[in-house]
Amino acid sequence: MLLSEGALAQEAEESGRGRIGYVDFELLLESSPQRKIRKEALQARFEGRYLEIDANEQELEALEDRLVRDTAVMSEERRQALERQVRNLRRDVQRSKEDLAEDVSLAHDEQLKKLSDEIYVVVEQYAKDEGYDLILASPAIYYSESIDLTQRLLER
Repeated sequence: MLLSEGALAQEAEESGRGRIGYVDFELLLESSPQRKIRKEALQARFEGRYLEIDANEQELEALEDRLVRDTAVMSEERRQALERQVRNLRRDVQRSKEDLAEDVSLAHDEQLKKLSDEIYVVVEQYAKDEGYDLILASPAIYYSESIDLTQRLLER
């Protein structure tokens, strides 16, 4: 017969054999104060690059408008030069966006890993301090609210 984690926890609690708790790890990750601080730091870290891309997009839009508006009065040579400038700037903007997205993703993943490691340490220390023998993490099929430690850990 298979027992769920919740059933094992309930049985252990009732028998006095051990103290078992449960944490919703995803909720701890998403709701922790450290997550908010790191998210803001990440935004600040890349803000300059976002602003640079915005400025380049505005410049691109102005060049495209000029090309449409003045194409009838431009020399063929000047029109081709402006088209080339638009094409190059469009390519540069696209490349900058892709590079930024990749850098943000890598930095986000790195921060998430560090935060995850920190939360593991906090949960482990809490378990030791409070005399828990086992802490189960999400996902769990079933757990009793009486063993859910998630909010207590968020309040720490």
